[in-house]
Amino acid sequence: MFVLPALALFAIFVFYPTISTFYISLHKWNGFSPMRFLGLSNYLKLLRDPLFLNALKNTVIWMVLYTCLTTGLGLTIAVLLEENLWYAGMVKSIVFFPMVISYVAGGIIWAFIYDPDFGVLNAFLRFIKLSSLAQPWLGNPKTALYSIIIAGTWMWSGFSMIIISAGLKSIPPQITEAAKIDGANNWQLFWHVTLPLLIPPLMVVVITTGINSLKVFDIVFTMTRGGPFYSSEVIAHFMYMETFYHSKMGYGSAIAVMLFLIVITASIPYLKRMAKGMSE
Repeated sequence: MFVLPALALFAIFVFYPTISTFYISLHKWNGFSPMRFLGLSNYLKLLRDPLFLNALKNTVIWMVLYTCLTTGLGLTIAVLLEENLWYAGMVKSIVFFPMVISYVAGGIIWAFIYDPDFGVLNAFLRFIKLSSLAQPWLGNPKTALYSIIIAGTWMWSGFSMIIISAGLKSIPPQITEAAKIDGANNWQLFWHVTLPLLIPPLMVVVITTGINSLKVFDIVFTMTRGGPFYSSEVIAHFMYMETFYHSKMGYGSAIAVMLFLIVITASIPYLKRMAKGMSE
């Protein structure tokens, strides 16, 4: 009886919408007229749709680069600030600050930074006599996606830093002291002692970041809306556009189901690790 309210909320806001989305994905529907059953036609069309395949490719690129950059940057900052430096707390606060703001606000900030005429980035390049590198970063199909990934990295690196910093605090000092006595230099200490002991928190960071990157939408919508020429289109944004702008509720639902399956598949290693940790 105590669990029943939570189960009811889960059924109303999670289970029913999931089943309803799958049901709609089997139909052709614009949101107003009667539904027409199509079976798996929406899914077959999806696998042949070059725009969806392009969005899938961009999502994979986003996931790989975003995960590597945020994890690498968070690890670097956490390790460099591990020593009891007087400014460590201030630097960590600055790095973590972007986590406080929404992706929409962060997207607006970075859209201004990338502005070709008044943006800070192009102004800086001109100031250091590199005007040839100045360009419309969000208006160039070759740079739009990577520009957004950099903005996302700026916003999420604080999460990686905090998790990895907590992992560093849990390493017994006796282990590092023993390695130093045996003659290990800083690089050997990091590579052979610190990094292996950081595998659990790194796994959490990598899997959590990878799963979140598959669902990216708001920063793409704010900065480029998938453009130019679909060069920064990702699956979640493509689903939104097909569903609400083109009124293809059935097709958009099929995209949502595909995204759901991709996220669930990517979550399996994390769920297995959680189950293993609970059993131990």
